[in-house]
Amino acid sequence: MQRAQIGPWKIEYDREATQAAYAAWDICRCTCQECQNYMANVPSFPFTVLQFFDDLGIDPAKPTEVIGDQGIYHLVGKYISGEDIWQPVLEQSQDGLDKSAERARAVQWFSPAENFFVGFTQSIELQPNEIPPEQTLQMELHLPWLLDEPCTE
Repeated sequence: MQRAQIGPWKIEYDREATQAAYAAWDICRCTCQECQNYMANVPSFPFTVLQFFDDLGIDPAKPTEVIGDQGIYHLVGKYISGEDIWQPVLEQSQDGLDKSAERARAVQWFSPAENFFVGFTQSIELQPNEIPPEQTLQMELHLPWLLDEPCTE
């Protein structure tokens, strides 16, 4: 395991184990517009972003999930410190009562390049079988719309 300080987060990670997990996965083949637009952007990621992924052993063309302009990636490792990007917020329910919900409310993000923002969470979602449920890297990207047709999702 290697240690890294990435913005306000301190993590331990296993680059080789993460690379092995990504090697076992297929590239994203979802046909929804958001996924197709995300995948169209991957070849134009800046060098610093590609280097960031490579340093951690992550294949940027293989997100676990794409939601809008946000890609979620997992890595083998351990969260040591730093404020979790998933913060509880209060929502107003239909009956008028406040209820607690978890939403991505990052107090601070790390930016490896302009318009690329990275944050870490201990709230594991969409956990791949090849990676133990120890660490999630969530990368939020503000990507341009590259597809010819307008977004309808």
